[in-house]
Amino acid sequence: MKKILFALMGLCTLAFTACDSDDDNKSELSNRWSIDEVTQTLYDSDTEGVSVTVRLAMTPNKDVVLEPVITYGNDAMNKVFETEQFVTIPAGQKSTTFKVCANGLESIQQSGYISITFKEVAGVKAGQAAFIYVAPMGGEVQTPTAEQQEMMATWKDNGFDAEKYLGVHKVSTTITFNDDDKELYFGGQQSMEYNGFVTINVSPNATEDDICLVMSGNALGMQSFLYKTFKLNTVEDEDYWLQNVHNTDLLKQVNYNAATETFNVALEIHVNLDGSIIFTKLNEEDKEIVAFEYDYSAWNRQQTFDTFLLDNGDAGEEEISMEEAIEQGITLNPAACLGYSDISYDAWDGGVTSLYVTPAGSWNSTGLDFVFPFDFSLASGYEKVSVRISIDD
Repeated sequence: MKKILFALMGLCTLAFTACDSDDDNKSELSNRWSIDEVTQTLYDSDTEGVSVTVRLAMTPNKDVVLEPVITYGNDAMNKVFETEQFVTIPAGQKSTTFKVCANGLESIQQSGYISITFKEVAGVKAGQAAFIYVAPMGGEVQTPTAEQQEMMATWKDNGFDAEKYLGVHKVSTTITFNDDDKELYFGGQQSMEYNGFVTINVSPNATEDDICLVMSGNALGMQSFLYKTFKLNTVEDEDYWLQNVHNTDLLKQVNYNAATETFNVALEIHVNLDGSIIFTKLNEEDKEIVAFEYDYSAWNRQQTFDTFLLDNGDAGEEEISMEEAIEQGITLNPAACLGYSDISYDAWDGGVTSLYVTPAGSWNSTGLDFVFPFDFSLASGYEKVSVRISIDD
């Protein structure tokens, strides 16, 4: 009788063990990866890239190693964008993030999409591919109109062959910081160098007598720097800007989302036949500044509102026009804090360090050169900017 009882107990144990084993196998076999939606644009000069999150439906009891596969919208893209060779989700975790980035070696001329998926892996079913919108940071190349081609012929007769300057070109930008700002905002670095691409087109404002070209994005190679600096002065400034209730109310009103906002910088330049380039303008306060044109999604949305609810504390709330709010400094306009001081003279009178330099632009057969001082609303003085746009023969 005991033998029969032990035999039955053994069979039950085997049965339970088999069930547990089947559950484990079922758990592994029924697992599935999925990729979160990617809302950021990936630019062809963005070597830091965008973060992509991959998730598993069930927590694995061992590491899951995935091999990413990028499908490119066209052949040009496969020379530009890349990702990690392997992505590991550790045992006990259901997700991880990895980067998809530009290699900084090549550029694209048209926007499009790349898709991310993974090679087949045992025990994990495939989910849906994720799509990432990719774009030339310098803007897209535009074919000159018939009228513009006629103007270009006149310019060439006069000594400037515009055709060789149009299209996508490499740009190298060096920003040297004054001693205070380098410690306060830029991690103690004396300077930062940005290498990328810029697209040059004929400006719609060009005439036969005005050789006007436009950098339609990543102007002077400064787009990443300008966006970073703008955020340091505003939406990431926890010590001052975010302590102002008017600013935080504004962010709520425009439905600000750091992950999805877009920021683009363009610049019109006027080329003179004597080899010089005019790239500055007078702003509304008659200050000479670099003629950057900012296209910032949160600022664009702010301008669509007619009114703003002003919180006066104990005095209550007051509805004012959005125009009045902007005049009071309640604004997401990048121009309100970038290029803060006049650069036609040393408005800082030396400041913490003497980095002022007279703004100058020039062109020759090998490229375009620019040098100028630049500051921002929280700066302690000018930073010095040097730019070289290389033109291939």
